[in-house]
Amino acid sequence: MIRPGAVLVCLTLLTVGSVALAFAPANAPSDGAAKELADQPFEIRFGYKLLTTKCVKCHTSERIAKKTDLTLFDWQDVVGTMGRKEKADLGKSDQDFILMYLAYRNEMAGPKKQRTQYQAFVRGCQGCHGIGLMYQKQFAAKDWPGIIKRMAGKGGAEISDEEQPQVLAYIQRMSLDLFGID
Repeated sequence: MIRPGAVLVCLTLLTVGSVALAFAPANAPSDGAAKELADQPFEIRFGYKLLTTKCVKCHTSERIAKKTDLTLFDWQDVVGTMGRKEKADLGKSDQDFILMYLAYRNEMAGPKKQRTQYQAFVRGCQGCHGIGLMYQKQFAAKDWPGIIKRMAGKGGAEISDEEQPQVLAYIQRMSLDLFGID
């Protein structure tokens, strides 16, 4: 006789296993990127999954990985152009996730100062807002210092006084790279 509790445990394990498999990227590059992303926010991990499942329908992962000379603004154009192709099957939401992964990849491949700024941004902002929201906000450059200071004072934020200039520097660079605005 099967006990109801055992059925619930089995269903829970199947659900958790299915979710885990959903985030295991197909055709993943052999560079260990999936393992490296394990501690990153959902948006970055999901962007990587989309890139390694949808973009590789037409492009090899090696070809994508070699594209290191593109800015995030350039990538936005590329991903938008690819999203309009029927075979790509990339909706606007998918494009946003892919761009968040590419932002991570570009920043982590940069100099130490750039990586530090990016990490302060992710640590400080994603806990309350999710980094997706941060990439959508296009406030004027003059408004960001006050916004960051106000957010740093809130309970959930992890932005120290020393990290506030780092977060600001990343947001200023991100705005220019992603949106082409100052």
